[in-house]
Amino acid sequence: MVPLALAWLGVFASILPVILLPVRLVGIPLGPANELMWLPMLVFEVVLAFWLIFKGAAVPARRVAAEA
Repeated sequence: MVPLALAWLGVFASILPVILLPVRLVGIPLGPANELMWLPMLVFEVVLAFWLIFKGAAVPARRVAAEA
């Protein structure tokens, strides 16, 4: 349903805040990374939204029950 590159961007975008938010919570200054860590998630979500709107999701093919 989703291209591989877009899926990996989503994984990266999800891991980035998981790593950087605890660092920020400890008190280590991150500088501009403080705000820029959300940019990959924004790109992923917007591109995924347009992908699903225009390409849609594939409907799984029906399986025909094999007769014994």
